[in-house]
Amino acid sequence: MSEGQFINYYRCASDGTEWADVWSCCCNDMCPKCGTKDIEPYKSEHVVHTAGKQRRDTAKTR
Repeated sequence: MSEGQFINYYRCASDGTEWADVWSCCCNDMCPKCGTKDIEPYKSEHVVHTAGKQRRDTAKTR
């Protein structure tokens, strides 16, 4: 059985802060510095975990 996760990459338009976070989907996040809400990821990588092996697929969200 495999479990998928996404590494989402974000950039805040208000203050320029960049960060990445792991979620079970491509979802919006909140800026950890200024608190701006609903920031969409500019890039997401789909990570599939399987027994003894890991595969990453890059998918752009825009």
